[in-house]
Amino acid sequence: MTWLEQGSYQAAPESETPSTHPDMSMYPSISSVPSPGLYSDHGTFSGQRRAPTPVKSPPPILPYYTEHTPLMHGQAPPSDRTERPPPPPPPPSSPPPPDEKRSSTPKKLFFVTLSIAVLFLAAMAAGYTVGLNSYCNPSVREAYDHAWQMETRRRDDLRHQWQFELDTMRDERDEWEKERQRRAEEKERKEAIQRSNVKFETPIPRDACSSYGTREYSARLLNVPEKFNAMELCAETEVSIHGVMKQPSYCKDNGKWGGVYGHWVVDFQEAACAPYFSKFENKGCSTAGSGLRTYHSRLENLRPSDDWKDMCSTTPADFLGNHFDSPTHCVDWSPHGIWGIWDVSDANCQ
Repeated sequence: MTWLEQGSYQAAPESETPSTHPDMSMYPSISSVPSPGLYSDHGTFSGQRRAPTPVKSPPPILPYYTEHTPLMHGQAPPSDRTERPPPPPPPPSSPPPPDEKRSSTPKKLFFVTLSIAVLFLAAMAAGYTVGLNSYCNPSVREAYDHAWQMETRRRDDLRHQWQFELDTMRDERDEWEKERQRRAEEKERKEAIQRSNVKFETPIPRDACSSYGTREYSARLLNVPEKFNAMELCAETEVSIHGVMKQPSYCKDNGKWGGVYGHWVVDFQEAACAPYFSKFENKGCSTAGSGLRTYHSRLENLRPSDDWKDMCSTTPADFLGNHFDSPTHCVDWSPHGIWGIWDVSDANCQ
């Protein structure tokens, strides 16, 4: 029978609890277990107190924790875990002994630099003194003043030249800008003319020829916009005559109701305006000793509407192996027609 069954257990007083015994309040599950000093080795009650067995204290809690530090039973985790401080740095090593050669090099360099500076200042002072003494000489001072005036004049001339070049560049820039604006306006005008379809009527030739191989044509200008100058448009607009595009030779304004007309003087492919001279007759020497011989020829293919003076005076001729642009003069020998007269040099008439 155990001591629990006999009921003869009596707990030891608290005053007899050894001071080395740990705080049992942190172990509530075993707080009711009696002191081991009242029991035998086999767990039976002996009735005699034996000497208490010393109990080791729990290990102290370290002030530093890591995330891998285990917690004891009933111990709350610390609110702030800090890392263990790093080990102190090793003591500094003693500096190497100074090099005597290196310590002497800056001193030598300092003295060399100082010597060069002193020599330079001495040379500058000597040159300034010599220059000052020379300037006190009237002839030297006059030469200096003359050189100064020449330099001032040269700089003034150079400044005037630069100003002239600058003004020239500005004028050229203004001209380029005006030319650019003019071309832009010209392009705009041409585009407006094309959009408005400004054109001439079919040119009509005049009944009479103007001269040999030349006739005048005229046509009215159509579709002129109100904001444009009709005379300028007339001078710029082309028309096809005999398959050739031509601008008017001149324009004429016949008023608001008459309109603007363009006129062309055409001197090609005008067969109707090509009279010719027939047989050339030798009329002998013009006068005795004149050295000229007279030839007559009648003008053929002359239309009634043509001006005989204009046509005869512009009709060419070829005879005696020579080319003549026009007769010497023309006469109207009606009813025998219009005649051309040439006075040709002839040595036999001397």
